[in-house]
Parts: sequence; C-alpha cells; structure tokens
Amino acid sequence: TAEGITDLFDRSEMLLDQESSFALGEPIAFVLHGPEVKYFSRMNYEAYKGIVDKAAQLDAFRLIDVRVCATYLRNNNISPDSLPPFVEVVPYGPDEEMRLRAQGYRDF
Repeated sequence: TAEGITDLFDRSEMLLDQESSFALGEPIAFVLHGPEVKYFSRMNYEAYKGIVDKAAQLDAFRLIDVRVCATYLRNNNISPDSLPPFVEVVPYGPDEEMRLRAQGYRDF
C-alpha cells in the first residue's frame, strides 16, 4: 500500500538521522514487483508525489535503491521510460530478491 511504502521510507530516513551522516554504505534495496510499481509511473505522479519525491531524496543520499520488475511492467503495460531516472529496472523481482539475499542482504 502507499501507506506501507511511506512507512518503510520513513523508517529508512530514521536510520539516516540516527547515523548523522549522508550515507550508510550499501543502500537499502527496495525491490518492487506488485501494484506499488504504479506509484512510480509518470501518469500517477500527482497522486503519489510524496512517495516519489521521498524516494528520490533518499536515493540521492544513497540510503535506498529502488528497483522494479520488468516482468510486472510488461504485464501491466507500464513503460520503463515512464519511471523516474533513479529507479532501476531488473528482469524479475523475485529473482532479484533471491540474488540480494544470497549476497547477504536481509529483509527490512
């Protein structure tokens, strides 16, 4: 949900505030492969401006890294070009999650 994404971004921002630095090392990876992908589409920007702008800010501080599933985009007729430039497109969201866990990432 939009509220869930907002909560996760707020929790991420609290980490930045606690560390009193501009970056924490590796950014928190958000792999989106469901309806929340639509929040980042240009056509929905006005409705989800707060989420997109917060994500852009946190990405600029290298606190988060937003990745979306190309399969979801294709199945829902969303063009990758309609996403903000800070959003990375990965081939398949669930595989990306498994790959990150294999690299030592943990759920947030």
